[in-house]
Amino acid sequence: MRKKPFFLPVFFFLALTSFALAADITISPPNITASPNSQFTINVNVANVSSLFGAAFDLIFDPAVLQFVSAQKGTFLEQGASTNLLTSVSPSGTLIVGYSRLATDGAATGVTGSGSLITLTFNALTNGTSSLTFQNNALCDANSVSGCNIILTNWTGGAVNVETASTNISNLSFTPQVEGTVNISGKDFTLTVFAAGGTTQRLRLVPMVFNISVRRVAPSNRSISMS
Repeated sequence: MRKKPFFLPVFFFLALTSFALAADITISPPNITASPNSQFTINVNVANVSSLFGAAFDLIFDPAVLQFVSAQKGTFLEQGASTNLLTSVSPSGTLIVGYSRLATDGAATGVTGSGSLITLTFNALTNGTSSLTFQNNALCDANSVSGCNIILTNWTGGAVNVETASTNISNLSFTPQVEGTVNISGKDFTLTVFAAGGTTQRLRLVPMVFNISVRRVAPSNRSISMS
């Protein structure tokens, strides 16, 4: 009987262990719904990291749906040292971020733990969906002297759905109230709608024929259907 190679289970064990011990970069909230012509923010968070000195990444988004506005330093890398944050959108739809601590008395120091890395603000432009995807990413530890001593990291992106909010109105009454069937045609008209709570909306209808059927349900209640 042939024996199975011993190194295979050892390899998988080491791979799983490395994955479990890796730091995590996530976007919070991971899924966002925004209205066109509105502004929203996302947090880029770090977790389970040891001796973090700096971070570099590209965040890919759809420039037809979103527009980058600004970046603000989080609290995590600010602990006990000055920092430098650089951002650039190049090309359109690619946000380039470089963020690191500055050496103190000639010595680089890192931060261990979890926290807020960066807050990013975007404009929602028009209806559509955009993923937020990390590329060219790296976390560097405090041993990074001439280059980046990379920290093993799991990077998880997010998504933004931009859509026009719909308004649902219930418990409507119409004035004037009429009995039977009314045929209206040939011109524009304004229909005044009274919603629950006293809210009034005026709906301007285009020149079309509307058959408005009014059915008496009880002396004080009416049901109206439009087609």
